[in-house]
Amino acid sequence: MNSSRPGASTVVAFGLLTLAITVVRLVMELNGTAPKDSGGALFWLGISWLPPLVGFVLGRQLMAAGQAPPSRRRALVWPLGLFFLAIAIVILNFGFYLREGSTHSFVITVTIGACAWMTAAFVAARTWPALARLTFAYGLWARVGVIAVTLLCLMSGWTDTHYTRFGPDQKPLLPTSNAQALLYAAFAQLFLWVPMTVLTGAIGGGIAAYVTRRGPVAAA
Repeated sequence: MNSSRPGASTVVAFGLLTLAITVVRLVMELNGTAPKDSGGALFWLGISWLPPLVGFVLGRQLMAAGQAPPSRRRALVWPLGLFFLAIAIVILNFGFYLREGSTHSFVITVTIGACAWMTAAFVAARTWPALARLTFAYGLWARVGVIAVTLLCLMSGWTDTHYTRFGPDQKPLLPTSNAQALLYAAFAQLFLWVPMTVLTGAIGGGIAAYVTRRGPVAAA
């Protein structure tokens, strides 16, 4: 690994693993062996579980390379607190959307959720910028892969997958065209899942900062 860019090869390796899981998950859904609910239904084979692990591995590598966060406590406590705050906002927001008679649209609901995640991720990133840059790169890689798979599903007519379902089953969002469906997918992946990756990756990295001894500081 290039000592001046610790973690770069790890981002590539996890990116390839994430793409492989995304494709396998699609095959399982097409075969009827994985749930097709919007959001993934917390199925065990998914990529939303990976960011904390990615952050932990990257955090250890940064620590070994002498690129520790300015404050270990802030690097863990702030992301944790911001994560639970964002979760609370999302739950309250969706609860309002699902309430009977609510005029709150799903697009507005997702937009508010995306703003919550982006704000939380931005603040958390400032506690350890070196880690945030790597988790952001990984998040882009992972989520662009999901967008590509969604496009494949739309072009192939595989509309009965969780990649092409939007909104909860109680009040689903039904795109009027493949272009609109791809737009919905791209918005959610880039503006909700990427910042969520940065935030949960920061939590994993914060844990790594506490359990890893800092290496010698690399020369500029």
